[in-house]
Amino acid sequence: MSKKRDKYDRKRQHWVAESYLRAWCDKKALNLTPYVWRVSKDGQTIKPKSPKKTFCENELYTLKKSDGTRDLKLESLLAFIEHEFAIIRQQKIYPSAALTADDVGIVKWFMAAQQCRTPQFRDHWSKQLGKAADFGREMTAKIAAMSPEERKNLSKISAPSEGRGIPLDEMIKAAERPLLTIAPITMQTLFTIFDRMNLSIFHVEDDVGFITSDAPCVSFDVEWYKAPVMLRRGVALRSPTVEVSMPLSPAHIAVISHRADYPGITKVPDSLKDTFLDEYNRRTRFHCHKEFVVNSKVIKGIWFDRGKVPPGYEDIIEDQ
Repeated sequence: MSKKRDKYDRKRQHWVAESYLRAWCDKKALNLTPYVWRVSKDGQTIKPKSPKKTFCENELYTLKKSDGTRDLKLESLLAFIEHEFAIIRQQKIYPSAALTADDVGIVKWFMAAQQCRTPQFRDHWSKQLGKAADFGREMTAKIAAMSPEERKNLSKISAPSEGRGIPLDEMIKAAERPLLTIAPITMQTLFTIFDRMNLSIFHVEDDVGFITSDAPCVSFDVEWYKAPVMLRRGVALRSPTVEVSMPLSPAHIAVISHRADYPGITKVPDSLKDTFLDEYNRRTRFHCHKEFVVNSKVIKGIWFDRGKVPPGYEDIIEDQ
């Protein structure tokens, strides 16, 4: 590849895969440029948009080297996972064929990657690591200003470090580009956890079906209200009632959990379909950052319903 082409190739990078989003293209637009319906989180605006121009940023996963070249290793890894998932969705999930262990692994990798490739993930870790880097700079400056005697006394009272610390320059780099430093590690960690859990894929037949979003992989503990107060804001993947869900198409949703009662691909009975769709679409809508996606110009009020806690837990403030 020439340097000129390398400079511009793959500049637009999606945090939700374009190939994944194509499943939500409005079927009524067959003779037009394919588009999905993007809806603001509050439901106030809805607009058609091409998947190619949806949920993407320039150079989101690119490491620019000192010589001006672009390192696309992370973008290439994500593209590989997306490609493998697209094949499985087309050849196995759509026709409800049996999934091999490798197929299940690819779906889990796809979901693990989705949880840590978003601007939300980047901004969160940039803020957290930035605080640590600022503290490191402050301490470095204070130590530099100390007299030799003060430094000697400091070394006597400093507790020995267990394991390798993170050098300040590495902390600063991580804070500047967390998607290139923290995301790959988090992706591997999540997959390791997901691999110990069970994957279920549920299929529905419905015109609208499942919605997706700018943050489509959702971790949710269905019994969050039973957790101690200090733990209700977070989600523990070790909880026996936790679910990690991600719509795979308007007709399919993947659910990773500790349950083993629904292996493979299961069709949701028509008698339960509406309740099932409403519950998972509510989760997807509430978890989105700014926008969710529908396959047609439809917005349902139930997607905005916060629901109620079971009897006996009414005293809990429902601001989760």
